[in-house]
Amino acid sequence: MMNYIKKANAKADIASAKQMYNSVRAVLMENDAAYGSFYQHNTMKPNVTTVTNAGSESYKLVVVCKCTGAANSYYDNQTNNNWFKGNNETQTFCDALDANLGYTAEKTGRIMKHTTHPNGQRTDLWLICYRNDDPERIEIWAGYSRGSGNSGPTYRVYPDPVKEYTNP
Repeated sequence: MMNYIKKANAKADIASAKQMYNSVRAVLMENDAAYGSFYQHNTMKPNVTTVTNAGSESYKLVVVCKCTGAANSYYDNQTNNNWFKGNNETQTFCDALDANLGYTAEKTGRIMKHTTHPNGQRTDLWLICYRNDDPERIEIWAGYSRGSGNSGPTYRVYPDPVKEYTNP
């Protein structure tokens, strides 16, 4: 029964991440100011390694913005915006994404269900990122607000989710 619940939670998170991904794409296509904001002065480029069913890969990742996905996150009450900026220049994109997704202060639609993973790692944040070497490759990641670097990406959820999400 627990295995069924874990798989259902992981699938729900993948579906949520896909919705976020599609909204990011829509905002970037429809809003020139948000497009400029998305790619403006993002300097956080952590090295990440992901393991998928197709193998592993490593690359540098730029984090554009994040939002709290679970209760009691470090960032839970530190911002009035649902998506909050990596820097001041990305705020226009964050506001446009909130409007596109219809996010409200109640966090509707962004609750993260798969928050405890087999290796003991926890996740409580959604992160919108792109690959440093390929800025058109946008990715949705799960991270932990109290992790190393205080909120860095931990697991790629969409597209091409890591094994923790396809087979928890």
